[in-house]
Amino acid sequence: MKKSIFIFVIVLLISINGYSQDIILKYDSVKIEAKVIEVGLNTIKYKKFSNQDGPVYVISKSDIKEITYQNGERDFFNDENVASAAPDYKENKDLLKSLAAKGHRVFIDTHDKNAAIHAGRKLKNLGYWKITDNKNISDFVLSFDIEYNWDSTNGFAEFIDPKTNEVFYKTEKCYADISDDMNLKRGIIYKIINDDIVPLMIK
Repeated sequence: MKKSIFIFVIVLLISINGYSQDIILKYDSVKIEAKVIEVGLNTIKYKKFSNQDGPVYVISKSDIKEITYQNGERDFFNDENVASAAPDYKENKDLLKSLAAKGHRVFIDTHDKNAAIHAGRKLKNLGYWKITDNKNISDFVLSFDIEYNWDSTNGFAEFIDPKTNEVFYKTEKCYADISDDMNLKRGIIYKIINDDIVPLMIK
C-alpha cells in the first residue's frame, strides 16, 4: 500500500513538472522552455523558465509555430494570422522628412532598459536629433524591436508618429553576434543605427 502511494506521488510530481512551464515551438523546430509574459499583436514576450528573474525576451510571432501553456492549452500561429492581425504599414517618406528632420526631438522606446541606454548614448553622440524622456513632447518615437538569444540577436527599428501611433518607416532586420560586440544589446542597437538609421540622416 505504501509503495503504491509512493509511486502515485512520484507520477503526480512528474506530471506537474511536465506542465510547469510554457513551451514555445518555433518553425525551425527549436523548443523554448519559457514563462510567457505577454502575447502581443506581432510579438511574444517571455522569460526563460530556468531564469525567471532574468531578462525579458521578445520574439516575433512570425517565427513561432505554437505555444503549449503550462495548463495544457495551446495557441497556434502562422504568418497569415500575424499579417492579418497587424495594422497596414505604408512607408511614408514625407513624414520621415518632416517628423524626423535634423534637430527634432526623439523619444526612444524599447522593452529593455539597457538597450534604451545604448540607443540614447549612440544617438546623442551623433548629434542629429535631440533625445527626450517625454514621449508627449517628442516629434517622433524610435522604437527598437529586439530578439535576444544567448549567442546572437536580431532586430529592427520603427519610426512612429506619437500623435497617431502610425508607423511611417521601418528599418530592415539586422543581425549581430559576439563577433560584432561581446555586449549583444549594444551590438544590435549600434548595428541598426549604423547600418539603417545613419543613412537616413540627411545633413
